[in-house]
Amino acid sequence: MATLSELQAQKAALEEARGSGELRIRTLDNEVTYRSMDELNRALASVDDAIAKVEGTPRRYQVRVNSRKGW
Repeated sequence: MATLSELQAQKAALEEARGSGELRIRTLDNEVTYRSMDELNRALASVDDAIAKVEGTPRRYQVRVNSRKGW
Protein backbone atom coordinates (compact mmCIF):
# COMPACT_ATOMS: atom_id res chain seq x y z
CA MET A 1 0.00 0.00 0.00
CA ALA A 2 1.29 3.42 -0.93
CA THR A 3 1.75 6.14 1.65
CA LEU A 4 -0.41 9.23 1.72
CA SER A 5 2.38 11.44 0.37
CA GLU A 6 2.97 9.02 -2.56
CA LEU A 7 -0.74 8.99 -3.37
CA GLN A 8 -0.95 12.77 -3.22
CA ALA A 9 2.04 13.02 -5.59
CA GLN A 10 0.31 10.61 -8.00
CA LYS A 11 -2.87 12.66 -7.81
CA ALA A 12 -0.98 15.89 -8.50
CA ALA A 13 0.72 14.33 -11.54
CA LEU A 14 -2.61 13.03 -12.87
CA GLU A 15 -4.33 16.38 -12.38
CA GLU A 16 -1.45 18.20 -14.09
CA ALA A 17 -1.61 15.79 -17.04
CA ARG A 18 -5.38 16.17 -17.29
CA GLY A 19 -5.09 19.96 -17.23
CA SER A 20 -2.47 20.00 -19.97
CA GLY A 21 -4.12 17.32 -22.11
CA GLU A 22 -1.10 15.02 -21.90
CA LEU A 23 -1.62 11.28 -21.78
CA ARG A 24 1.93 10.47 -20.68
CA ILE A 25 3.01 10.89 -17.07
CA ARG A 26 6.64 10.69 -15.99
CA THR A 27 7.85 10.44 -12.43
CA LEU A 28 11.33 9.83 -11.09
CA ASP A 29 11.05 6.06 -11.26
CA ASN A 30 8.48 5.27 -13.97
CA GLU A 31 6.48 6.44 -16.96
CA VAL A 32 2.83 5.70 -17.75
CA THR A 33 0.99 6.38 -20.99
CA TYR A 34 -2.81 6.36 -20.89
CA ARG A 35 -4.87 5.51 -23.97
CA SER A 36 -7.50 8.18 -23.43
CA MET A 37 -8.61 10.93 -21.10
CA ASP A 38 -11.35 8.63 -19.85
CA GLU A 39 -8.73 6.12 -18.73
CA LEU A 40 -6.74 8.91 -17.06
CA ASN A 41 -9.90 10.08 -15.25
CA ARG A 42 -10.54 6.53 -14.02
CA ALA A 43 -6.97 6.39 -12.70
CA LEU A 44 -7.52 9.69 -10.91
CA ALA A 45 -10.73 8.36 -9.34
CA SER A 46 -8.85 5.26 -8.22
CA VAL A 47 -6.17 7.39 -6.56
CA ASP A 48 -8.89 9.48 -4.88
CA ASP A 49 -10.42 6.26 -3.51
CA ALA A 50 -7.04 5.12 -2.20
CA ILE A 51 -6.44 8.49 -0.52
CA ALA A 52 -9.86 8.35 1.13
CA LYS A 53 -9.11 4.83 2.34
CA VAL A 54 -5.76 5.86 3.85
CA GLU A 55 -7.30 8.93 5.48
CA GLY A 56 -10.23 6.89 6.76
CA THR A 57 -12.90 9.01 5.08
CA PRO A 58 -15.41 7.56 2.64
CA ARG A 59 -15.43 8.88 -0.90
CA ARG A 60 -18.50 10.89 -1.83
CA TYR A 61 -20.53 9.74 -4.78
CA GLN A 62 -22.93 11.83 -6.78
CA VAL A 63 -25.83 10.28 -8.64
CA ARG A 64 -27.69 12.19 -11.30
CA VAL A 65 -30.98 11.00 -12.66
CA ASN A 66 -32.41 12.33 -15.91
CA SER A 67 -35.79 11.19 -17.03
CA ARG A 68 -38.43 11.86 -19.58
CA LYS A 69 -41.90 10.48 -20.01
CA GLY A 70 -42.54 6.89 -19.03
CA TRP A 71 -40.28 4.73 -16.96
